[in-house]
Amino acid sequence: MDIKTNGSSGNLAAYVNQTNKHPEKNDDQESSAVKSASSAQAPAKKDAVTLSAQAGEISRAQQALKEVPDVNLDKVNELKNQIENGTYQMDPGRIAGAMLNDLLMNQISTK
Repeated sequence: MDIKTNGSSGNLAAYVNQTNKHPEKNDDQESSAVKSASSAQAPAKKDAVTLSAQAGEISRAQQALKEVPDVNLDKVNELKNQIENGTYQMDPGRIAGAMLNDLLMNQISTK
């Protein structure tokens, strides 16, 4: 594990070098000075994540979408039965309109 201390270890090393030059200090003074130098470092901050209300709404919407089936089986079965029974009615005008709309949208998006 590599611990970065933002240069404070250099300060501690300078202090230790200074105390080695002055041996008249006793061990208790040196020990308490080293402890105070170590405790002078700021405590490590913990990371925190705060989500907005909008993020919570998005998460709930995504979960609701996961619960919805990709295919509406009731509608598929209804149309299948209509086709098999010959009762399915097509609207040629609606089909032509949708085809023209699709064509126009494709032309606009490619420009």
